[in-house]
Amino acid sequence: MSEHKIALARAFIGSHPEAAAEILEQQSTQEVADFLQQMPPHDAAQVLRKMLSKRAAEICIKLPFEAGIGMLRHLPVTDIGSILRCLTNKRRERFIAELPVKTRVSCILMLSYAEDMVGAHINHSVIVVPYDANAEEALRIVKATKEDAPSKFVYVIDRERKLVGQFNLVELLRCPNEFPIASLLNSTCKTIQGRMNIRQAATHSIWKQHEQIAVLNRNEEFIGVLRHADLRTAIELLNEHTTQAEQPELMAGIAQGYGRSLLALFLSMKEFVASDLQTLKGSEK
Repeated sequence: MSEHKIALARAFIGSHPEAAAEILEQQSTQEVADFLQQMPPHDAAQVLRKMLSKRAAEICIKLPFEAGIGMLRHLPVTDIGSILRCLTNKRRERFIAELPVKTRVSCILMLSYAEDMVGAHINHSVIVVPYDANAEEALRIVKATKEDAPSKFVYVIDRERKLVGQFNLVELLRCPNEFPIASLLNSTCKTIQGRMNIRQAATHSIWKQHEQIAVLNRNEEFIGVLRHADLRTAIELLNEHTTQAEQPELMAGIAQGYGRSLLALFLSMKEFVASDLQTLKGSEK
């Protein structure tokens, strides 16, 4: 594909990744894989993230392995888990083996839960400190993990990985070095079970006041948090799996909103790819 066409496609994807994903979902799997290969991995990943998990998985299969894993590495853990869930065991294990260690462990845990369970959609990027730490030790842990854990809460566990409580990061910053963090704990830390149905979790009263809730496994061990944003996304995905997109209305809406030229760019992708492949073959002779 020419540089001009790629630039147009990237601009559209960057501004409207969801619309781009919906259009590309209607093309053949191999054509979409060929198209995404020509995009920077980060840009291509944003399109995969907006596709139905099953469709994204089919595209990953058609991609060269290094290209596929390269795109997955740019996705949040919850999205990676949703895509991997749609692959065969053999393919899934191969992708998991090449993920960063923290991401790999999180994916394995998520995949142990059914798709309609809370545990399949938890966020593992949280700050966790041991109950017997002091403020200085806790701050050292925070500095090591804060970049990957944007939450303002710090979760405290005992040596059996049981959740003891939580406190606000701001409170920790005000403490002297030797101050025991056990004194900061909020004992009203709400929790839910990882095996709870995701739709049932949506009715929890905590969402009226908080944006996330701690999640425990069957052994009452702390395994992460469920964010309200991830909860909404999970329910939307489950709904998408049971409904069919109305293609005529979709195309009409995109054409009206973004202009016929950009829509034509994506819908004629087959011709673009075929033309470029033909040119390439001609130059090799």
